Amino acid sequence: MLSEMKLRCFSCVARTLNFRKAAQELYMTPQAVNKNILELERSIGTPLFLREKNGLSLTADGSAFLHIAERFLAEYDAWLESLHDEHMLNRPLRVGCMPFEMSPIYYKACARAQAAVPPFQVVFKHYQVGELIQRMYQGELDMIIATDGWMTTVPSAKRKKLLHMPNVLLVSARNPKAKEDAKYSDFAEEALVVDAWENESREATLARFREAISILNFHPPKIIVCPNRESVYTAVSLNSGIAIGGNSYAPAVLSGDIRRYPCNLELVMSYAWATDDNRLLQYIHQYARYLALEYGKEGYQVLLES
Repeated sequence: MLSEMKLRCFSCVARTLNFRKAAQELYMTPQAVNKNILELERSIGTPLFLREKNGLSLTADGSAFLHIAERFLAEYDAWLESLHDEHMLNRPLRVGCMPFEMSPIYYKACARAQAAVPPFQVVFKHYQVGELIQRMYQGELDMIIATDGWMTTVPSAKRKKLLHMPNVLLVSARNPKAKEDAKYSDFAEEALVVDAWENESREATLARFREAISILNFHPPKIIVCPNRESVYTAVSLNSGIAIGGNSYAPAVLSGDIRRYPCNLELVMSYAWATDDNRLLQYIHQYARYLALEYGKEGYQVLLES
């Protein structure tokens, strides 16, 4: 039985006259390529190659069939390209995330998107979480990525868990205890710096962090509530207190002004969308899969089902 894969294997072997080189180009094993050729020869009832000690060569029937195979593949690829054009997103996918949470893994996933069939571009927009969700519902963002706790206003049907993200303790490099071999428990008596969610009362902010404080067995003498995450990084870098957060890429962290210590807390990263456009949804979920693949390569526990 003829198939696209058998024809591609035949075309590649006919061009290279080498099973190993053809296998490398097709991302297959030489055995798999040879099997496809043998099945193709059985299907059409004639040998396509002469297999001799000094190498491969096309038979007369093989040379004639090569013209047929290449014409079919060229027309088939052109048809696929026109089909993809009809379903392609004709603009970049707009992804929203919080400032300082832009992982290099996001860009690795972008490279996968650009190499996909059909390829697509990704652009990132940075806002605080409240504005991220608002802009998504206004149609200015196609998808947003944030910790699951921020997603309470997004219906569960329009969000998916992506991965477990280890939390870290953020400590100023000025803190005398911030040594290379320090442990998070060394900072149990430090002031804690936290950020309030949009329109959240101080009491609600404190309540959110009580569970984390309990798990870590921390006893902060005071809790400093900041209006946003950027203010938290500033306060920590000035040694006003410590903070709990994800593996941030804030300038103060990257410069070494803030040091990170693993702690036994985890958060869940999720992605969300507001659209019902099936074409756009394909790109949203595809980019999420690329993210999951890249995070998985880095050893993170991925929650997104393939």
